[in-house]
Formats: sequence, structure tokens, C-alpha cells
Amino acid sequence: MPELDKSAQKLSQKWIFSVVVLIILAFWYSKTANLLPNLPKTSVSNQALLDKAQKAGYKIAWDGNPKDTTGRSIVAEGKRSQELFPDNFYWTIERNAKLKLTGYPVGMGVFKEWVKIPDSNDYYIVLNNPLSKSADTTELGARIIITSSGPGAAKPTNLTVENLDYGFKNKNVAFSQSYGQFAGIDKSTLDKIIKPGDVITIYTIPLNEEQAKVNKTLMLTDNRGIPYALTVAIRRFGGLVELKKELE
Repeated sequence: MPELDKSAQKLSQKWIFSVVVLIILAFWYSKTANLLPNLPKTSVSNQALLDKAQKAGYKIAWDGNPKDTTGRSIVAEGKRSQELFPDNFYWTIERNAKLKLTGYPVGMGVFKEWVKIPDSNDYYIVLNNPLSKSADTTELGARIIITSSGPGAAKPTNLTVENLDYGFKNKNVAFSQSYGQFAGIDKSTLDKIIKPGDVITIYTIPLNEEQAKVNKTLMLTDNRGIPYALTVAIRRFGGLVELKKELE
């Protein structure tokens, strides 16, 4: 993992600038509105993936890897099921009118790299937004927690696998299952699980009302203003079972 250098500084600067921009935009969006419009339909060459998505009750809007056979690089057209966040790149806005604060509970992007943080076991996950037309929304990222410290410290970040077989027409499988905490995953295994081009979802850590007032934000961030990740989710048709097959 590269050291925290210009890459991490760039991520931090973009995050801080994006916060300012998104706070302004948040006034014009509803609580769960997305910053980007619905994904454009793209050609998906793997008919098997299209059939699996259709069976689950949704359509594939974007596939970043024509050689993908597991769904690790696909994005759905809108929602895969009513109770889920829609599949859209970049951050989803959450606005608390009472506190007049903005947060970003969920972010989605294509995996780019890991960035090691000096003097810490933690590191950043950096994602690309392949559809961005603005330099300020090309990247998003979060801090992966490896070691918790101090009273009330957040727990280590969890890695989950979303089952793409779950959808409007199929509730017979778990939407998501935990693989385990990042703290227990060695580098070689992690490189097999998450590869450049994979579609990744980041779930940030929400703050309670009192914490939000003090921190002036709805989610927990580090001293560079980058959000901590509660959970990082990868995706596969077959979910956790498919991932375990890949690692055999």
C-alpha cells in the first residue's frame, strides 16, 4: 500500500471541497437524493449476468469489466429492491433540517487503490467515479479502521458481501453477509477480494445528535475530514458463497 503522500492529500482536499459544494447542493435535494442522475444504459456482454439480474427483478445499467462473470463490476439501473439505496456513483446526501447539517451515509465507486497512513495501522480506500464530469467528484474515499483506541472508539471496519441475487423478485437470500473485519484479513487475501475495477460501496459511521452538533457533521470523520468506514461492501452474484469459492 502506498504511503500517505500527495495521493492522500489530494483525496483530503477533494473531500473538504466536496463537502462545501455538497452542503450547498443538499438544499436542493431530498433526504436520500443522489448527486448524479440515473446511470446511462451500457452494453453488457455477459448474458448470464443479465439473466441473473432479470431473475432477481432488476436491470444492469453499467458494467466496468466485460470479462466479469460474478457481478463484481456491475451497477444496477436504479434500485435492486425498494428498501435499498439506488445504485449511483459518488455520495448519497442526507440532510438534517433540525441541525442544519449534511452527511453522506453511503458512497459508491470503482476501486482505485489503498493508501497507507503513516504511524497508524489504518489506511484509506480510494474509489473512482467513472461517470464524473467534474474534477471535484472524480474520487471518493474513506478511512478503514484496523485498530480501535480510546473510550468510545469506533470498531474496526467490517467487510461485507452483497448478494446480487437479492432483488425485487427474490427475497429468499440474505442481501448482505459479513466476511469479517479488515483487521483480520491479510494483504494477499485482500488483493484477491478487492481488485481495481470492482464496484465498492462505503457505509459511513453516523453520529448521534449531540456528537453531530460538536463535530458539525452527521458522520464520523478523521482529522483530515475524511469519513471513517463502518462497512465496506463488495458485490457478487451468489454473495459470500461465491467469494469463498474464489478464495479456495
